[in-house]
Amino acid sequence: MKIVVEDISVRENSGGVYSILMDFYNEVKDSGSENQWIFLLGERLFPDSENIKVKIFPRKWSYRFGFSFLFGRRVINDFSPDIYISLQNIATLGVNASKQFLYVHQAIPFQRVKKFSFFQKSERKLAGYQYLVGACIFLSIKLSPANVIVQTQWMKEEICRRHLKRPERVKVISPTDLVQSYIPEKIQENRLQQRTFFFPATNFPYKNHRVIIDAVRILNQESLPKFSVVFTLSPSVKPVNTPKNVQYIGMVPREKVMTLYQESVLVFPSYIETYGLPLLEAKNTGAFVFSGDTPFGHEVLSEYPNAYYFDCFDANSLADLMRSFLKGKLKYTPFSVEATKVLQGPTLVQYMLS
Repeated sequence: MKIVVEDISVRENSGGVYSILMDFYNEVKDSGSENQWIFLLGERLFPDSENIKVKIFPRKWSYRFGFSFLFGRRVINDFSPDIYISLQNIATLGVNASKQFLYVHQAIPFQRVKKFSFFQKSERKLAGYQYLVGACIFLSIKLSPANVIVQTQWMKEEICRRHLKRPERVKVISPTDLVQSYIPEKIQENRLQQRTFFFPATNFPYKNHRVIIDAVRILNQESLPKFSVVFTLSPSVKPVNTPKNVQYIGMVPREKVMTLYQESVLVFPSYIETYGLPLLEAKNTGAFVFSGDTPFGHEVLSEYPNAYYFDCFDANSLADLMRSFLKGKLKYTPFSVEATKVLQGPTLVQYMLS
């Protein structure tokens, strides 16, 4: 079979969307050589091989809009694909492939927590995602015959509630199997003695670093054991009045992130996520997890005994959890991912090829 994969918008430094593409590509490499894969990208992120070819197209927004809604169909149909998938939230209309899929992983247009404003400089880009990109996603879902793939049940419910009344066209495939479990016993034994809180995230407003800083300010007024908070933000964006026990260490390799999960309590106050991969990563290292009280938080951490929830917008709610931990009042339950692992469904590539 011949399969066309469209992800023109992705960049190597574009975080989670790049991870989605690379995970997909690695799965394709491992799937065998009987199928011909054609990747339509905005830059050469990996080499051609015997059964994988990469075609490069302009990444600018005006071209991508035209590609999806005007002329891209001619480009894709020239390859005569049997299967077509868009990994970039918007499907190209008019494709003739007999099987079509649209992978939707942009949560901002679907969430109902925050309305971003074009009049606020810090929110302007996010407002663009919410209203302009969102409109294109919604139009694509309605007009394309593609089956829609999402990472979480809450995303499926929002798509079906607002845009697609046929739930059988929406498939949930979580990234659960992408994270390797690693739970050393010596780390489990020391969980209650840890004094570091960790939050790996970019500097978008909805990641909500501010609520952690405000909680630290509350706790620093009390007689508590010494503790620190670690952000993976550049020191250059650290406000001058940030408490001294809040560290900005910049971006770190994935191996370092996994080590920090094992040595820290994950605090995750983000209120807009499709999935919230750090929640899964920390859970699979057996860490304490303090998550905002969000639908995706409860979904990812379902039945995990060391998860605790707080109000994303209330620093006192988070401070209460951190205080209880520092005073040794939270119970830790040793956790084995393998012992409780639920049988997963097909991977993305397996689902497409089935």
